[in-house]
Amino acid sequence: MGGEVGGVEGAHIKCQNAAKKAKYDNATKFMAWISDAQHSPFQDFTHGPETAGLPYVRPDGVRVADDWDALVAKGPIEGIIVTETGEVLLDKRVWTGTAPSGKVLDPSAHCQSWTNSSPDETSRVGSTGPDKVQFPQAWAQWAAERHWTNLVNRTCIKPHHLYCVEQ
Repeated sequence: MGGEVGGVEGAHIKCQNAAKKAKYDNATKFMAWISDAQHSPFQDFTHGPETAGLPYVRPDGVRVADDWDALVAKGPIEGIIVTETGEVLLDKRVWTGTAPSGKVLDPSAHCQSWTNSSPDETSRVGSTGPDKVQFPQAWAQWAAERHWTNLVNRTCIKPHHLYCVEQ
């Protein structure tokens, strides 16, 4: 739930712990794609000339973006549908509070900095995406409208996933 994220720092720790459990070599380099009034992937992630051409790749080896610029310009071209354990999660909600640019979407709507699970608080969620082959029109809309990070507001009492990204 929104309040169980433990702030942006808590989300990063959750990602690092999941990477450790999955035995990833660079587990301490994982961060959550999540924003609040003080943090966002745009501010906190490593990007710029030093990472140009470094791709984002799912655990199953599928490239989702050629680099940061491609990720924020086009989104994940194949969807972020695979967990650190290899499980496929289609059309699941993901806490983000983040615009497609990687910046905070609404500085006031993020489950009180990801510390409150009240049904009266909301934040923006994304979606891992529909099955691309089975639902091509839904996939096209998901991609065009950047639903991976900016789908709908949900109350903070709802449980959702996190996107974890290696830096």
